Amino acid sequence: MGWPAILALFLCLSLGPRPASAFRLNVPRVLLPYHPTNPVAFLLEVTDPKGGCFSWRSTRPEIVAVHTVDAHPSGCSSRAVVTAVSKHAEEHSAVIFAQDTQTGTSLSCGVTVDVIKSISITTTTRILHIDAAPAKMVVEAFNREGDRFSNLGDIPFEWNFSGKEVKPLRIVPFSQSKYEAPEGIQKLENAKKKGFVILVEGHSTGSAKLTAKLSESYFENVNGNSIDLVVVANLILVPSSDVFVIPHSTIRYGIQLIKSGRTEPITLPSPQYYLKLSNDEVCSLKNEETTVVAEKVGQTEISLIDKNIEGKLGIKPESAHIYVVEPDTIEFTIDRGNSWYLETNTIYTVTIRVLDELGNSILIPEQANFDTVFSPEHFEVLERSRNGTWIVVKATNAGKTTIQSTFVSLVGYDGKEHKINARVTGQRAAQISDPIQLSPNRLILPLSSKHGANYRFTATGGTGAYTWASTNTNTARVDEMNGLITPYSYGSTSIEVRDGRNSLHKAEAQVYVLEPAMIKFAASPVEAEVGRLLVLNVEIAGLLASGQYVSFSDCRGIELRYQVEDSSIFSVESNVENSPPEEGNGCTTVVLRSLSSGDTKLTVFVGDHAATIAVSAYLPLAFDQLHSKSSEFLLALGSDISVAHSGGPRPWLLDGSNYFSTMSTDSDLLEITQNQGTYQVFCGNRQGIATLKLTVGNKRTSTNPFPAVAVAEQIVCCSKPSRISLSFHKDRISSASARSCPVTSHLVNSNTETQLELSLFGRCESEASKADDRRFDSVSSVAVSWTTNAAKLVSVQDVALAGEHQGKLFALAKPNGLRGQAIIKAELAGFKSLRSLSGSITPFEEKSKLHDSITLGFVSRPSADSSSVVLFNEATVTGNVKVRGGSGYFVVAPGYSHNILEPSLASGKESAVLEISPRGKGKANVTIHDLCIQADPLVVEVEVTDLYDIAIAAPNLFVHGNEFKTRLSLNSESEPGSAEAQLSDVHVHIDGCKDSTLDVQPIFETSEVEGKSKPSMHYEISVSHCPQPLPPTKPRKKSKRKTVKGPKG
Repeated sequence: MGWPAILALFLCLSLGPRPASAFRLNVPRVLLPYHPTNPVAFLLEVTDPKGGCFSWRSTRPEIVAVHTVDAHPSGCSSRAVVTAVSKHAEEHSAVIFAQDTQTGTSLSCGVTVDVIKSISITTTTRILHIDAAPAKMVVEAFNREGDRFSNLGDIPFEWNFSGKEVKPLRIVPFSQSKYEAPEGIQKLENAKKKGFVILVEGHSTGSAKLTAKLSESYFENVNGNSIDLVVVANLILVPSSDVFVIPHSTIRYGIQLIKSGRTEPITLPSPQYYLKLSNDEVCSLKNEETTVVAEKVGQTEISLIDKNIEGKLGIKPESAHIYVVEPDTIEFTIDRGNSWYLETNTIYTVTIRVLDELGNSILIPEQANFDTVFSPEHFEVLERSRNGTWIVVKATNAGKTTIQSTFVSLVGYDGKEHKINARVTGQRAAQISDPIQLSPNRLILPLSSKHGANYRFTATGGTGAYTWASTNTNTARVDEMNGLITPYSYGSTSIEVRDGRNSLHKAEAQVYVLEPAMIKFAASPVEAEVGRLLVLNVEIAGLLASGQYVSFSDCRGIELRYQVEDSSIFSVESNVENSPPEEGNGCTTVVLRSLSSGDTKLTVFVGDHAATIAVSAYLPLAFDQLHSKSSEFLLALGSDISVAHSGGPRPWLLDGSNYFSTMSTDSDLLEITQNQGTYQVFCGNRQGIATLKLTVGNKRTSTNPFPAVAVAEQIVCCSKPSRISLSFHKDRISSASARSCPVTSHLVNSNTETQLELSLFGRCESEASKADDRRFDSVSSVAVSWTTNAAKLVSVQDVALAGEHQGKLFALAKPNGLRGQAIIKAELAGFKSLRSLSGSITPFEEKSKLHDSITLGFVSRPSADSSSVVLFNEATVTGNVKVRGGSGYFVVAPGYSHNILEPSLASGKESAVLEISPRGKGKANVTIHDLCIQADPLVVEVEVTDLYDIAIAAPNLFVHGNEFKTRLSLNSESEPGSAEAQLSDVHVHIDGCKDSTLDVQPIFETSEVEGKSKPSMHYEISVSHCPQPLPPTKPRKKSKRKTVKGPKG
């Protein structure tokens, strides 16, 4: 290589594309031949990556010219043609630069122009087959240093065959072949010339020499070049591959000729072809030299000999090796990917292979015998080869199974059966699954407004290990592991799921991402029990390009707006997880919580679209426990009870005509009648247990497709009384504090009627209340006899009370206003003739009659001797009120004013005394209750006031030595003389003028004054220890004193 070429290579390497630019040229260096009249060109192009736009220039355009190809309007291009235009027959070099102004990338390549000094023919094969594809013969040219030229362009060459007169080869023009001619060759062929590459094919067996030389006189000093070619028939040995066989196996060989793309058999023996073994001890040829018999363990080679070319050097005949080995193991293969994860209802071909100890597959002859077993529960055998190594089966049922096979024997060429000495067996596990199915097979989705909203296909079948893929990830993507679909834009895509253990098992579904165009409520329950959730199905549809509405498969990702007409009946549960409805019944749900009984409407909005639905909430259905707190009704024989219910579905808002309520029983013990929504239940004449079943609901309508139906059950026991208890009705004295009557005697008001209550008890023999003794819920059929031992005091009269009193019998004790005690007795007399479902009811036997009695004490109603009291606001003052009559046990009710007074009550034998102490000015009431009888409370009005004045009523003259009474009055602010009763609590002091002439002795309400020796006198009465000064004298009274004068002398 000369220094110009070295310089060009250095420039190409140093100025070429740098790693940072990423652009590359297709070659680093170009060597072009010099031609005086026919310049040779070469294509340079920028690759890795493509798409750049470069400006090209040559450093020596007189040596190498450069021209862009497919140039951009701006003149730049990623491709350019360099052409050797040198005018001198010697070595010259130039550098080609390519520069991209946008990226600043600069590439360069050195181009050398030199003279051709030698040529050589190259080819991929020198042995050609008759009627086979032509072989390419290429001339390469070199300079004096032996460097190969990059292109020879359209320089013409001469190609000639030499040899025998019959030439087995011919040159095929590119225009007559199926191959594309290199650039420049087509131009030469059009001019009836040949270039540096030709196509050669063989048309008969034989050999020839092919010579090529430059045809122009300018290259007369360049020597030509030749190669030897051989044409043979395109024969193949059948079988053509190396084989492994076991002793006693037979192999039938044949010969086929490939001609015009087809194979033709050649009959053996043939005058031109025969077979030959390299080792006759291991194998032998039989049956007109076409059958090979394996004699013993070892190896040999069988060759196909062509007598026409036998012995030619360098030509190896078609051959194959034969290895005789011992069998070791059995291996199974299956078509459809050789995977043992199978699908039901699919046909498979199972092949059995026998391997030697090194794992080589042994050729099994037809005379071999195998025992192969398939499970009949999982496979149906459709076809089987004679030796049992090729079986066509159909997988029928899913599950795991095992295929087993044993190599039993081999029938040799001599017709004898040779047992396999070693036990050669094998087995193969297989897992059969149902075909993969996707649900749904079409998914219509909205472009979700919720971030991260995704949807899922449900895959069934296969092994359960799935992989997922989307054909259009711009529209929707799928998680390849779990099948979650995330829509990204409007459009459509296909989702494919494959079995992770057998990729041939797959299923496909379509996904459409559309914009919501319609909303409505889908069929769903519209009634809910209070406190429970109501799930409403909502259907939203998109619009296809064809104008067809298609419902979304899952639209839970859409943000919906809700409006409840009456939010006190239903509320929207926004925190409840939104589960998708069943397929074909909407794409999302609205969850409501029922708050109270009633009917209302819900409206849901999406965009500009809205839908409204009526909904109803109802209380739980229950039997009204009007008569019993128990879970069972206990009825006396022949008795009836009114049974009502509460709750249950309401008559449907949009069509109440389909509302119904029914009651039934599972027993003939009961009879049921209905009257205006209330049921009457009757017991017959037999004891036992029955069940009432109450059913309430609406029938199906177009607006209520799934009506709610509620059912409640109640046990009814029909029984006889086992005991009775007599009591009297006494209202609670609610205002008398928590105290109760301290005596156990039954005291009642002798002036008021008293209600007697007779409770009957029985037993229900159900599992829930077995052996429990409780009061009957209805005894309407039972008759009672009432008696008393004191007819003068009281009489007894039956009373019939309905409704909630059905479980008791009642009577009125009517007193005659006298005080005393009376015993009242109640005795069950028998059953009234009310109703019998079968026959009459047996009355009570005399010895089993039940009875009970109660003793009542009759007392007069309580009374107070004064209804009002006025007290002076002084600590030593008290007021007393006597309470007579009643039970004698009283209590002061709370609620009086503690800042005005403080009462206390002391009970005596004949009466009670209420003592009142003042605490401050004001008015208050004191209420007294009788603890033991029902009577109106006693109310005492109390006024606490200050002293206004003192008044004395006495004569002005009286006889000496006589006594007379004088009245002393203490007057309050509100009323004169209102506090006279308090004189006993006031200290009165009487002063004379000089000497004591009066003897004063206080008596309760008056004072007597006895005259002394002096005929006249005056005295002063005053009140000591007054807490406050006396008020000023009012106009009607001049002073707080009054002077009494007796006669003089």
